[in-house]
Amino acid sequence: EIKDKEYAKKAEVKEAVDTLKVEIAKLDATGITVTAQPEKVVYFTGESFDAKGMTVTLTRKDTTSVELPAEDYTIEPITFEKEGKQNVTVTYTAKPEHTATVAVKVINKKAKEDLEAVLEKAEAQKEEFENGRYTQTSKNEFNTAYANAEKLKTDLESFDSEACDDAHGVATALAEAIDGMEKLCKVSV
Repeated sequence: EIKDKEYAKKAEVKEAVDTLKVEIAKLDATGITVTAQPEKVVYFTGESFDAKGMTVTLTRKDTTSVELPAEDYTIEPITFEKEGKQNVTVTYTAKPEHTATVAVKVINKKAKEDLEAVLEKAEAQKEEFENGRYTQTSKNEFNTAYANAEKLKTDLESFDSEACDDAHGVATALAEAIDGMEKLCKVSV
């Protein structure tokens, strides 16, 4: 029991020292840096920023630094409304304010959902198209459109603003390929 009390007291002292270091650092702050990026840097429209894994460090005049607790900075934007590459601004809330940024990519959720819906329809008919008696041209068009749609769906890093614009075209091409599958004509002689 004595060891538990000693351990608790040491933890309490360490926490107090850490708090004091942060408070002292605030007085001599020259800037902040995001020294560890958050785990998540790709989002869909409507999602909120997740700072998990992110470390923000405050630098002092004497060039020493201290890690800031989350309550000492704000994050903007919190929710992503527009697609594309963006910067999240991290602002140190003490005076004078200091900022740092985190680069993120935001994907148009609707474009991705539309693409997934067409892919689901294609998946349901894919085996029939591959094994059925369809013209080679129809099969080639379907396979090309399917592969393009699959790549956009699975590769979030390539699903940028341009890909979001392309997603509608890719989804349309796949839907048209499905609707346009031509069966081979059976000719009786």
